[in-house]
Amino acid sequence: MTRLPRIVIPITIEPQALREHATTRDLATHLGIEEVLRGYGILALEGDGGTELSDAILALDEDLGELWNKLIRGLDGLNRLDRSLLTSSVARLLDDPRFTIVLEQNSLVVVAGEESAGKCGVDSRTLCREVGATDVVMAPALKRSPMVAGAFALSSFAPNTTRDTIADSLLGPISRRSGLVTVFDPHLFAHVLGTVQGSKLNHVEWLAASFARELPEGATLRFVGNVPERKPPAEPLEASWIRTTIQTAISKEAQKRREPLKVEVTLYQGTRAGVKGHNRYLDFDCGFTFDVTADFARLGSPTNPGPDALNFHRLDEAQTLQARQAIFGYLDYDQPKALIQWEFSLP
Repeated sequence: MTRLPRIVIPITIEPQALREHATTRDLATHLGIEEVLRGYGILALEGDGGTELSDAILALDEDLGELWNKLIRGLDGLNRLDRSLLTSSVARLLDDPRFTIVLEQNSLVVVAGEESAGKCGVDSRTLCREVGATDVVMAPALKRSPMVAGAFALSSFAPNTTRDTIADSLLGPISRRSGLVTVFDPHLFAHVLGTVQGSKLNHVEWLAASFARELPEGATLRFVGNVPERKPPAEPLEASWIRTTIQTAISKEAQKRREPLKVEVTLYQGTRAGVKGHNRYLDFDCGFTFDVTADFARLGSPTNPGPDALNFHRLDEAQTLQARQAIFGYLDYDQPKALIQWEFSLP
């Protein structure tokens, strides 16, 4: 079956899969699982809330146990532990004669022990098999999962790709795990405020609607940019008009939102040292930060108009820190008169 790649994927670990790789001789297997989970995974705990997994971790060699405990704490802090997806253990699920129906209905990666994997036709030779919407894989071969490979490769959207595809595969899955999303672009508000020549694009409004559809209750959506320059030079835009225009545009597009959502907007008047016009970031507090090229405005059309791909370059820890410093340099600027800053709530 055809499956849409997603940037973040639920992965469940059968405890027996860890018991079969319990010594430091299996370190490479554990590091491979850690890389996938930390980078792209939601750890879906079995129906016991992870009790048996914890027991399996206790039985590992000390260094491996520390690795797993640190990994689970990190995922929990990023809201990437799931305690609701599975209602039973992997072994019980695969003992159910209807398990193929269950797996076909759930987009999931199952890291299975030898016995459970064998029930799905997976062994040391095949290592991985697709069962409907689910990938069943043995621990040393997690990266062979098509869903995992798809997540690693998901960063570039060619011309004519629909923006709905971008929302379904990248923005939506991450937003559902996020409590704070920041959209940063020095030129973000030019189209909303009508300071560009040519057709007006609605990328800010579309982003607002997309995030409002997916963010959990009580989340915060933050937009950060510059007050756009008017060409030819004209009188500066009035702050009250800027607030009204932007808030009206965002509220109109996100009007279907039913759960509380806080929206924060910051515009800086002038230029900031260390921030270039091409710096465009998407920052999610569940552990994903992207440098977006070439332009958020591409999302103002139903399909990417090209001529180039729209790229979401995943930043590493050092790059993420640099991006967040640029963002907070706007939010906490020490000259309040240079800022137009407010917040409002949806719905």
